[in-house]
Parts: sequence; C-alpha cells; structure tokens
Amino acid sequence: MTDEKFIQTFDAYKDDVFRLAYSYLQNKEDAEDTMEEVFAVYFYQPPNQENRVKAWLMSVTVKKSLNRLKTRPREAPQVNPSWDEIAVKEEPKNPRLEEVLTAINQLPKRYQAPIKLFYYGELSVEEIANRLRISNSTAKKRLERGRNAIRKILEENNDE
Repeated sequence: MTDEKFIQTFDAYKDDVFRLAYSYLQNKEDAEDTMEEVFAVYFYQPPNQENRVKAWLMSVTVKKSLNRLKTRPREAPQVNPSWDEIAVKEEPKNPRLEEVLTAINQLPKRYQAPIKLFYYGELSVEEIANRLRISNSTAKKRLERGRNAIRKILEENNDE
C-alpha cells in the first residue's frame, strides 16, 4: 500500500470510524485509540476488495470497539463529552441529533449493533447479517424493532 493511498483512505473515513467507535465506547480517548488501531490494521493488512473498504473498516471498528469494551476495567468511570466535541462531518446541525444518539445508546445491544452498522457504517441489510452472523430476516427485524424503540424513547422524552 502506498502512503498516498493510505492518506486518502484515512481522510475519507476517519470521521466515520471515529463516530462508530465512539458510539460503542462512549469515550473520546478510547474512540481515538480504536480509530488508530483500525487504520494500523488497514495499513498492514488491507482488505482484498478495494471497492468494499468502508464496509471493511466499519467491521474492523466494531470488532476493535467490542474488544476494548471487554478489556476495559468495570469500575472505570465513563467520560461522556457533549456530542459537539465529537468530530462530525460538516453537515447542517440537527437539533435532535443528540437526543437521537442518546436514544440509540439506550437500546439493548442486539438492536444497537444493526442500527449503528446501518446508519453509521452505511452497510446493507445483507452486510449487517453477515457481520453479525445472523439471517437477513433477523437483521431486518432487529432494524425494525430498533427503529420502533427509538421512536418510543423519543416520544416519551417529548411527553415529559
């Protein structure tokens, strides 16, 4: 792999990798460390299919994030900076973004993973099913249930 190709890939996907890692880890420093690990793996062991780089990076990010969660001491305090501190692409600010992200993090893990892979990782239902080792219909159902749960959480928050 050439340095130029690596830099192009890093610049194109660093924000996506960081956001996905942060969505799992809820800690800026851990998300940055995970992002570095993901791109180190990419540099030394790039995917076989160049047209699937983003999907491959998202998959590695999920695995590295889950591994970091397993090895994290249980009593370590979680640092939750505001979402404004997180590297986000230059998109128009949506006033409900923080509320939606908080709702996603309230979901059970079985619904969080498909939602995050679909919306953050931009993976198809089939790719999600392959990554999570579940059937396509299960992936679709978990996405549907996750979306419904998010709607319910948002409605409850608006009623308060």
